[in-house]
Amino acid sequence: MFDESLVVQSAVSAFNNAALVAPTFFWLGLFSIPLMALAYLYGRDFLGKIGWNPNDLEKNASIFTVGLTLLWLVLFGGNYMVLRDAASVLPFCIAGLIFVCAWTLGAHGRDIQMPKWRGASWRRKLAYILVIAMIVWALGVSAMHTWLGVLMQIVAFFGGGLVGRYIRRTPRAVPMALFVMFVVATLMLMQPEFFRFGELGALSVLHMGALLVFAMAALAALVLRNVKSRGRIHHSAYVKLKWMARFVVALGIVLFFMTESVPVFLGLSVAVAGMFALSVWHAGDVASDLASRMLAIALGMFGLITTLPVLSALGVLIWISAPAGRFDKDSRFLL
Repeated sequence: MFDESLVVQSAVSAFNNAALVAPTFFWLGLFSIPLMALAYLYGRDFLGKIGWNPNDLEKNASIFTVGLTLLWLVLFGGNYMVLRDAASVLPFCIAGLIFVCAWTLGAHGRDIQMPKWRGASWRRKLAYILVIAMIVWALGVSAMHTWLGVLMQIVAFFGGGLVGRYIRRTPRAVPMALFVMFVVATLMLMQPEFFRFGELGALSVLHMGALLVFAMAALAALVLRNVKSRGRIHHSAYVKLKWMARFVVALGIVLFFMTESVPVFLGLSVAVAGMFALSVWHAGDVASDLASRMLAIALGMFGLITTLPVLSALGVLIWISAPAGRFDKDSRFLL
C-alpha cells in the first residue's frame, strides 16, 4: 500500500536540499521581486494615494520601520528555549530595543490625541481595558518565560512610550531607525537560532554577506548624514590613511567570514564607519542623493534578512524618490 509518510519525508528532503543551496531569505527575496517591481513602477502614485510628501518620506519611512520592527520583535515568535547558551543577554537586549522603539514612537506621536478615560462610556472603557490587556498579553507571551522576563518587556514598552511622550526631546527618526536595524542585525548574528536566521543557527556565506552589505549601507547612510565634507586633509596624507583603512577593513572582512564573531563584526563596523567618515570629510562635494540611496539599500537588505518584504519595498520607494544621480560613480569615493 502507499505510505503517506513518504510524501512528508520527500517534502522535508526537498526543503532541506533547497535550504542547502540558498538560505530562506534568499528564496523570499526571489519571490518578492514582483512586489519590488510594482513598488518601482507605481511607487510615486502609491505615495500620492497615502499622502506621504516626498520631502518627509525618509522620516515617515523611518518611523514606520521602527514601528514594524517593534511589532516583529513581539509577534514573530522567537523561542528562548532554543538558545545555545544557558545564560544569554538576549532578553535584556530585546527589552532594550522595545524601550527604544516605544520611546521613538511615543516622541514622534505626541500630536496624536490619546483616548480619555474620564467621561468615557463604560463600553469605551471596556474597549480600552481589552486593548491594554491584549498588548500586555502579547508582550508577556513573547518574553522569556520568567517573571523577570515578562515584567521587563512590559515595563520597557510602556516606560519607553511614556518617556517619549512626556520628555520634550524628540530623537531624529532616520538615525534611530538605522540604530534599531543595526542592533537587530547584530542580535541576529549573536543568536541566529532564536531569529530562525540560518539552518539551525548555522550561517552560510550568503547570510554573512547579507549582514555585511546591510551594515555597510546603514553605516554609510549614517555617516553621510552626520559628517560634513570639508576637503581639508592633505591629499598625500589622505591616500596613506585611506589605504591603511582599506587594509584594516579587508582584514576585518576576512576574520568575520572565518569566525562569525560578534566582536569582529562590531570592530569591522567601526573600521568601515571610520573609513567612510574619512572619505566624506576629505571630499569637496558629495552628491545630494547618496544618503537617501544608502538608506534605501539598508532598508532593502534589512527587509530581506528579517523576511519583511514591506521594508524592502519601502526602500524601493525611497530609491525612486531620491534626486537623480549616478549612484555607481557618486559612491565610489567611499571605498
